[in-house]
Amino acid sequence: MGQLIDPRCFKTRKERYGQEENVIGCAFIITRLRDKLKAKTLSRNNENQIISRLRRQTKMYEDFKEGAPSVTWDNLIQFEQKYQLRIWILSQPEMKSLPKTIRKPQIDDGTDMYLISRKKMTTSYCLR
Repeated sequence: MGQLIDPRCFKTRKERYGQEENVIGCAFIITRLRDKLKAKTLSRNNENQIISRLRRQTKMYEDFKEGAPSVTWDNLIQFEQKYQLRIWILSQPEMKSLPKTIRKPQIDDGTDMYLISRKKMTTSYCLR
Protein backbone atom coordinates (compact mmCIF):
# COMPACT_ATOMS: atom_id res chain seq x y z
CA MET A 1 0.00 0.00 0.00
CA GLY A 2 1.23 3.51 -0.77
CA GLN A 3 2.03 6.40 1.49
CA LEU A 4 -0.24 9.09 2.90
CA ILE A 5 0.39 12.49 1.36
CA ASP A 6 -1.20 15.89 1.72
CA PRO A 7 -2.63 16.67 -1.75
CA ARG A 8 -3.00 20.43 -1.27
CA CYS A 9 -0.92 22.47 -3.68
CA PHE A 10 0.49 25.91 -2.94
CA LYS A 11 -0.94 29.16 -4.40
CA THR A 12 2.04 31.13 -3.14
CA ARG A 13 5.11 30.22 -1.11
CA LYS A 14 3.07 30.05 2.10
CA GLU A 15 -0.60 29.92 1.06
CA ARG A 16 -2.24 26.63 0.04
CA TYR A 17 -5.37 25.97 -1.94
CA GLY A 18 -8.39 25.04 0.20
CA GLN A 19 -9.50 21.55 1.11
CA GLU A 20 -12.24 21.76 -1.51
CA GLU A 21 -9.50 21.15 -4.09
CA ASN A 22 -8.10 17.99 -2.49
CA VAL A 23 -9.55 15.72 -5.18
CA ILE A 24 -7.96 17.77 -7.97
CA GLY A 25 -4.66 18.04 -6.08
CA CYS A 26 -4.59 14.32 -5.45
CA ALA A 27 -5.38 13.53 -9.09
CA PHE A 28 -2.69 15.99 -10.24
CA ILE A 29 -0.01 14.33 -8.09
CA ILE A 30 -1.02 10.75 -8.88
CA THR A 31 -1.24 11.27 -12.65
CA ARG A 32 2.19 12.93 -12.72
CA LEU A 33 3.71 10.14 -10.60
CA ARG A 34 2.07 7.53 -12.81
CA ASP A 35 3.66 9.15 -15.89
CA LYS A 36 7.08 9.13 -14.20
CA LEU A 37 6.68 5.50 -13.14
CA LYS A 38 6.05 4.46 -16.74
CA ALA A 39 9.52 5.68 -17.65
CA LYS A 40 11.41 4.23 -14.66
CA THR A 41 11.13 2.93 -11.14
CA LEU A 42 11.17 5.43 -8.29
CA SER A 43 12.64 5.07 -4.83
CA ARG A 44 10.58 6.27 -1.86
CA ASN A 45 12.94 9.24 -1.39
CA ASN A 46 12.74 10.20 -5.07
CA GLU A 47 8.95 9.88 -5.01
CA ASN A 48 8.73 12.18 -1.95
CA GLN A 49 10.94 14.72 -3.68
CA ILE A 50 8.76 14.69 -6.80
CA ILE A 51 5.59 15.11 -4.71
CA SER A 52 7.09 18.03 -2.82
CA ARG A 53 8.08 19.76 -6.07
CA LEU A 54 4.73 19.08 -7.74
CA ARG A 55 2.84 20.70 -4.85
CA ARG A 56 4.75 23.92 -5.55
CA GLN A 57 4.20 23.92 -9.35
CA THR A 58 1.37 26.47 -9.30
CA LYS A 59 1.24 27.05 -13.08
CA MET A 60 1.24 23.33 -13.88
CA TYR A 61 -1.46 22.74 -11.25
CA GLU A 62 -3.62 25.60 -12.58
CA ASP A 63 -3.37 24.18 -16.12
CA PHE A 64 -4.35 20.73 -14.85
CA LYS A 65 -7.26 22.18 -12.86
CA GLU A 66 -8.49 24.17 -15.87
CA GLY A 67 -8.79 21.00 -17.95
CA ALA A 68 -10.42 18.96 -15.19
CA PRO A 69 -14.17 18.38 -15.00
CA SER A 70 -15.92 19.95 -12.03
CA VAL A 71 -15.72 17.88 -8.89
CA THR A 72 -19.09 16.97 -7.43
CA TRP A 73 -20.34 13.77 -5.89
CA ASP A 74 -22.37 12.95 -9.00
CA ASN A 75 -19.56 13.94 -11.36
CA LEU A 76 -16.77 11.75 -9.90
CA ILE A 77 -17.37 9.08 -12.57
CA GLN A 78 -16.36 11.56 -15.30
CA PHE A 79 -13.28 12.47 -13.29
CA GLU A 80 -12.39 8.78 -12.95
CA GLN A 81 -12.84 8.13 -16.66
CA LYS A 82 -10.85 11.16 -17.83
CA TYR A 83 -7.79 10.43 -15.67
CA GLN A 84 -8.16 6.63 -15.38
CA LEU A 85 -8.32 6.88 -11.59
CA ARG A 86 -10.28 4.56 -9.32
CA ILE A 87 -11.47 6.94 -6.59
CA TRP A 88 -12.11 5.44 -3.16
CA ILE A 89 -13.50 7.70 -0.42
CA LEU A 90 -13.03 6.54 3.15
CA SER A 91 -13.97 7.98 6.53
CA GLN A 92 -11.83 7.57 9.63
CA PRO A 93 -13.21 9.67 12.52
CA GLU A 94 -10.45 8.54 14.92
CA MET A 95 -6.92 7.32 14.33
CA LYS A 96 -7.56 4.17 16.35
CA SER A 97 -10.56 3.13 14.26
CA LEU A 98 -10.37 1.48 10.85
CA PRO A 99 -11.43 3.56 7.82
CA LYS A 100 -14.94 2.86 6.49
CA THR A 101 -15.67 2.96 2.78
CA ILE A 102 -18.07 5.73 1.77
CA ARG A 103 -17.62 5.46 -2.01
CA LYS A 104 -16.17 2.73 -4.22
CA PRO A 105 -14.77 3.35 -7.71
CA GLN A 106 -17.15 3.20 -10.66
CA ILE A 107 -14.55 2.03 -13.20
CA ASP A 108 -12.72 -1.31 -13.32
CA ASP A 109 -9.30 -0.28 -14.63
CA GLY A 110 -7.04 2.52 -13.46
CA THR A 111 -4.78 3.76 -10.68
CA ASP A 112 -6.26 3.61 -7.19
CA MET A 113 -6.71 6.96 -5.45
CA TYR A 114 -7.83 6.92 -1.82
CA LEU A 115 -9.26 9.99 -0.10
CA ILE A 116 -9.33 9.50 3.64
CA SER A 117 -11.54 11.92 5.51
CA ARG A 118 -10.59 12.59 9.11
CA LYS A 119 -11.67 14.90 11.92
CA LYS A 120 -15.36 15.03 11.09
CA MET A 121 -14.94 15.09 7.29
CA THR A 122 -12.56 18.05 7.16
CA THR A 123 -9.24 16.65 5.99
CA SER A 124 -8.45 14.51 2.96
CA TYR A 125 -5.29 12.70 2.08
CA CYS A 126 -4.42 10.61 -0.90
CA LEU A 127 -2.84 7.23 -0.76
CA ARG A 128 -1.33 5.57 -3.79
